[in-house]
Amino acid sequence: MIRRMKQFDVISRHRQGESYRHIARELGIDRKTVKAICDRYKEGMDALVSSKSEQEVEDATEQLVLTRSYDSSKRRTRTYTPTVEARMKELYKIFLDLKFWE
Repeated sequence: MIRRMKQFDVISRHRQGESYRHIARELGIDRKTVKAICDRYKEGMDALVSSKSEQEVEDATEQLVLTRSYDSSKRRTRTYTPTVEARMKELYKIFLDLKFWE
């Protein structure tokens, strides 16, 4: 998932005329991700410009700023195995040994 600051950087660079490929190379992210970020931005701006009522402006602004597009439905489910539990206990013990609170 791309953080908001990186999304802002993508949009800013695109508005300055940089190509998707150049932005992707400079920021180390996939070109398709750059295109998706720019497309969402363009859709949001189009909706904002074409808004006629205050409610439409509010809805368009929310879509532009707050909407997350990450789809977790295709994610593998994680299994809490004995190996994971053992590793968590090991890390917890290390944490306790560090004694941050003293």
